[in-house]
Amino acid sequence: MNITEAIWRNCAAYPEQPALIFEGNPVTYAQLQQTVHLVSARLAEAGIRRGHVVALGMRSPAAYVAGLLALARMGAVATPHVAAWPEERKRALLERHAVHTLVHDTEDSWRADGATWSHLDAGGLFLAEPGERVTVPAMAEDVDQDPWMIAVSSGTTGLPKSVGLTHRRGMLDMALNHRGGQRVLVFSSLHIAVGLTVLLRALVHGNTAVICQDYSAENFFRMTQRDQPTRVFTTTGLAARLVAHGAEKNLDARQACASVAVVQVAGSVVSPGLHSGIHARVCPRIEVDYGSTETAALALLTEEDAALRPQSHGRLYPWVQCRAVDEKGQPLPPGEEGWLCFRTPLLAAGYVGDEEATRKTFQHGMYIPGDQGMVDAGGYVFLTGRADHILNIGGVKVNPERVEEVLNSHPAVLESAVVAIRKSADDVPMLVGVVVPQRPIQGDEVLELKKLCAERLGRIYQAIQIVVAHDLPKNSGGKIMRANLGASLRFGAGSAPTQ
Repeated sequence: MNITEAIWRNCAAYPEQPALIFEGNPVTYAQLQQTVHLVSARLAEAGIRRGHVVALGMRSPAAYVAGLLALARMGAVATPHVAAWPEERKRALLERHAVHTLVHDTEDSWRADGATWSHLDAGGLFLAEPGERVTVPAMAEDVDQDPWMIAVSSGTTGLPKSVGLTHRRGMLDMALNHRGGQRVLVFSSLHIAVGLTVLLRALVHGNTAVICQDYSAENFFRMTQRDQPTRVFTTTGLAARLVAHGAEKNLDARQACASVAVVQVAGSVVSPGLHSGIHARVCPRIEVDYGSTETAALALLTEEDAALRPQSHGRLYPWVQCRAVDEKGQPLPPGEEGWLCFRTPLLAAGYVGDEEATRKTFQHGMYIPGDQGMVDAGGYVFLTGRADHILNIGGVKVNPERVEEVLNSHPAVLESAVVAIRKSADDVPMLVGVVVPQRPIQGDEVLELKKLCAERLGRIYQAIQIVVAHDLPKNSGGKIMRANLGASLRFGAGSAPTQ
């Protein structure tokens, strides 16, 4: 089954219903189908065929969606391309994905020497002469196991991983959480897999997706007033900005976002401060997704789950199997901490162009993300850290996530990140906690944070230095860029520790 087929059913059933609202302008299901047919015809005229990989570099989310649907309908494969990416990343991903054609905006003049792909101006895909009859290619069938997208993971270091998503997985994923009559604000980049999934899920179920190009907090609250969404999806990084803006303007969720019934957040752990801030400034009902590009959704934390298991990071979906294993790969009993492994029918086959990473991460039909934690008998997942985040402070191994959990428990803290830095190459690394406050933080509260770390984690943690920041550097998926954060701290020549 083609991933777009269910959307075309909605075009026939609800032709005049808005499929998209972009910057306040509605696009009906009939108009969306007409645009996709035109783009399909133009792509076919440019030589795009079934199985070709096409990189989409349009800045407009509405144009990006039309391009994605047109390619999927034809049986071609889309992959994101962002003009703002560093040149090395752009070229590396285009080569890894064996891209046939790069579709870009007219003003994007980037070219790579010796490139094997062709270039296509996006503007021409949407133009038709009055009365022109275009030849729309037939919808590709029998594509269940074929990829429709090569997604890019939201890793925080190095070149992102590339994950092939098939039509079959897409349709299974789109079938989740069927809710009719929704107006869904997708307040995140569509270049991240979960944001795109939320949008397509809305279209598959005949709902309306609200999209934008401006991800400022001011625009978010402007959109909620104008477009009246009933549901919001965003990342933890953007959610923190919304809360900070709402606190600055003293916004009340009951007025500022009166139409919103639930906010869905994904990307990383939601701290208690961020959770309460969303409650107060955006919406009193929050759902937190735990998953990955490789697996799609794995667990969901609802308000009821958070009350029942306050420390958990969500309850496994019924079709997801999870277990913790020890260093030798042996399964551990429920409630014991180890390396988490997941099995799901939505699991990707591996990474495109990276056999070594595939062998390491995909084993025996299971996905091993590198997360440490446990799962209890009730199916609740508890995350305790990642091996690649462990810090070495003078020979002492420090799990930054556990320190962050302590810092985040303080009522003055919205969120935090813990890194190790050196004053010079010869110095012992210093443990630094960078905290984003919910309100102006006082000097005695900084001392309270140091004392809190010592009481809960041991006296060695009383030496932690505390830096107060306006925000934390995060990628488009909401994950903290720890390397960037550490590099940004320059003691004696820039931001210095508060205490």
